[in-house]
Amino acid sequence: MILYVLNHSQSLSLIDDISNLNDKLIASVRIDGAISACGSIRADYNQGNIYTDDFIDVWENRFQPYRDRSWMRQGACADCKYFRYCQGNGMHLRDDEGNLILCHLSRL
Repeated sequence: MILYVLNHSQSLSLIDDISNLNDKLIASVRIDGAISACGSIRADYNQGNIYTDDFIDVWENRFQPYRDRSWMRQGACADCKYFRYCQGNGMHLRDDEGNLILCHLSRL
């Protein structure tokens, strides 16, 4: 898997050290060419494919669900006072319709 990062100056660069990714937006390119925000996220959350899509176009135009998480404020998250901290959990914990499968806070 290849990871790219967009830094504060809006320049895209390859990540060679994943030890400190705080405050960075990540794009993964998997071996099949799938472009996603995370290498372990479900295949139906892919944003494009490096073989058929322009990477910068995908980065700038198809990552909106990851950047603006307000759509996750539904169901169990709708009235949660901790939403601003977890932003609706990870997309790994959402079903095909975007409904929350598991809330980590409720497990504490």
